[in-house]
Amino acid sequence: MNASSRAVNSPACISLTGNTKGEIEQRLSPPRLMSLDEAIEYLADDELLEVTPLSLRIRKRVLDMNLRYRDAKKQRLALGED
Repeated sequence: MNASSRAVNSPACISLTGNTKGEIEQRLSPPRLMSLDEAIEYLADDELLEVTPLSLRIRKRVLDMNLRYRDAKKQRLALGED
């Protein structure tokens, strides 16, 4: 592995274009370190907490953004907010 491939493949950036010419990169902030209690308090209604022996991960209950939008719209209509 050469120095240039390490820089491109670093976990601190994501390639949004998929090509090497004119790449647009988005810098990611470091993950928050939380205890189990802090992570449970931090959860939103549409999120789950994955607990493994080595880490705690917060993720959306429905991973597909389009399905999340559709479900939220159905809930608003059912409550008569729209």
